Amino acid sequence: MMQFFEKLSKWIGEGFSVIRAYSRHILERVNINTKIKNIDNEKNRILQNIGTIVYNLHINGEIELESCNTMFDQIADIDKQIISLQKRVKEIGSDNVTISASPNEQSTSDDCVV
Repeated sequence: MMQFFEKLSKWIGEGFSVIRAYSRHILERVNINTKIKNIDNEKNRILQNIGTIVYNLHINGEIELESCNTMFDQIADIDKQIISLQKRVKEIGSDNVTISASPNEQSTSDDCVV
């Protein structure tokens, strides 16, 4: 009977380790996706500013794209950041990744048989 409780305790501990590892995995993906969203919002704000500037220049008959070059550069930098973060999310993997508690140990359903 004692062996059963030892195996059960070990099995529960391994389960918590797997859950903890998977939770860290998901949290990291969520954090990166949040960064992507924030950076994308910044990009959209810059695009709105460009639109306002171009519209005002058009109204005044003074269209010169030189005044937008800084914002164009900012958009290019933001696009690079988004691509880099998206690659990181792919490196982390998908939601259905199997994470084991220990690469050297494998538990089976027989581990808790009395």
